Amino acid sequence: MKKIDKKNKIVKNLKLKESLDRFVTYYTGETINGIPYGKGTSETYDYVKGIDEKVHKIKGKKWVNNYQKSFLKKLKYHNIESKYVGEWKNGMENGIGELIVYHGPDYFINYDGSPKVFSKSIGYFIDGKKNGEFKEYLDLDETDHILLMQMNSRRF
Repeated sequence: MKKIDKKNKIVKNLKLKESLDRFVTYYTGETINGIPYGKGTSETYDYVKGIDEKVHKIKGKKWVNNYQKSFLKKLKYHNIESKYVGEWKNGMENGIGELIVYHGPDYFINYDGSPKVFSKSIGYFIDGKKNGEFKEYLDLDETDHILLMQMNSRRF
């Protein structure tokens, strides 16, 4: 029987997936054999050709730098769509984690220019999907009121 050598490593900005020439996801955290496994963070970035280029050019370099200051990966003309912080297994969200979804910068940003949170879900993930009860925090309006709801993701 052949022994499998599991190489544990912490990586920064590992490209996980790219879809529809619009979304791209990067991961920073623990891996085994180059696959996310353990604790880590991923961010998914959105890019709409033509529109995001125009917005970033009109707003200027200072605005873009301020907006992207806390991103894992700074990509030209890209905006953050979502972020997952938590446990991973075999390249998928698996275990306790927090999923944050952001408003597009063309709708809302914070006073300091950083991305504004649209919703936050905290709970248990299995194979990249919500499982069981989650704490859901939803942005209600521009005064930053937060609504806490207990939701069972199995209903969806």
